[in-house]
Amino acid sequence: MTQEDMTELDRVGNAPHPRFVTELFGQRDAEKRFLAAYNAGRADTAWLITGPRGVGKATLAWRIARFALSAAADSKPGSNPHSSLHVDATHPTARRIAALSETTLTLIRRQVDTKSGKPQSGITVGQIRSLIDFFALTSADNLPIVAIIDSADDLNTSAANALLKLLEEPPDNSMMLLVSHSPFSLPATIRSRCRFLSCKPLGEKDMRRALAGTGCLRQSGEDHLSGISVGSVGETLRFHFDGGFECHNRLLALLAQAPGMKRGELMKFAEACGGRNAESQYLVSVSAIQYLLSGLARWAAGVETPPPPADCSHLIKARHSAYIWAELNAELFQRFQHSRLTNLDPVSVVLDMLIALDKSASAAARQESHPHASH
Repeated sequence: MTQEDMTELDRVGNAPHPRFVTELFGQRDAEKRFLAAYNAGRADTAWLITGPRGVGKATLAWRIARFALSAAADSKPGSNPHSSLHVDATHPTARRIAALSETTLTLIRRQVDTKSGKPQSGITVGQIRSLIDFFALTSADNLPIVAIIDSADDLNTSAANALLKLLEEPPDNSMMLLVSHSPFSLPATIRSRCRFLSCKPLGEKDMRRALAGTGCLRQSGEDHLSGISVGSVGETLRFHFDGGFECHNRLLALLAQAPGMKRGELMKFAEACGGRNAESQYLVSVSAIQYLLSGLARWAAGVETPPPPADCSHLIKARHSAYIWAELNAELFQRFQHSRLTNLDPVSVVLDMLIALDKSASAAARQESHPHASH
């Protein structure tokens, strides 16, 4: 199957697929941990790359694969200590990897069902069996063989059991890179057979550099999203492609009225989340509310680098208001989770969130007037 024929479910919108990204920001500690193992000759193993969604785990996996295969092709692994995983995009191995034509690398990910045309619900046991067959192949040049599983969270039960057998008896000269957003949802038997590489949320400077590298945020002011996305490039881009920036601006306009938002305008915002084809609008609206509340809490606590939008500055002058916004964010997240389980009306859910936001704005305003009052 050619690259053009593939629907890449592990790609966010129109952003470059992780295999094309040659620079990784904010994950130097994870890189150093892998390099230490590689330089000590202990990299032929299974690695579980963990961390929040969108912080660069897949990019790190592709970066490791590109490095390991190109280093092995150029010289004997471990012959000289390496200080960086960087490989130039023009390197022959890097070019083959970008084209998905490197014979010593395979990718396991969710696929599109050929009959229905819809994404499969997870990674199947058939895909893991094909991985076992792939590892059974031997490289004529004795090069390492690498597999990327993105993500291990998508493994169905049968696939996880098949993978466990492979992890119990890994082939010689093989490396498995498992990406996981939620490692403790994986079977403990899989976790125990992997070495961990932990990726963390990005800081403001790294967020801006990483977002600029994608070339996706071109609209004036849109880079401000880096300040509300909790250190996740992937989630920021997903938010952007789903219309989150426009939604965020509408929320800021409402927040400028707080406390005392106009009920008609709240209803108009919420009603956009109802109806048959409004699921994506519903989800992005909830994300926008949660990102905004998280931003308010961090700005009020004084931990956010860029200045907050002028629309909400009157709600974060009292440092103690950080507790108000953080607690509301946690409460609304729980409410949303409950609403999904009980199939509540999206319009009502979003309207209730906005009303709660307005009430908390009143409490935050009181904090400004009486900074020593308890919340």
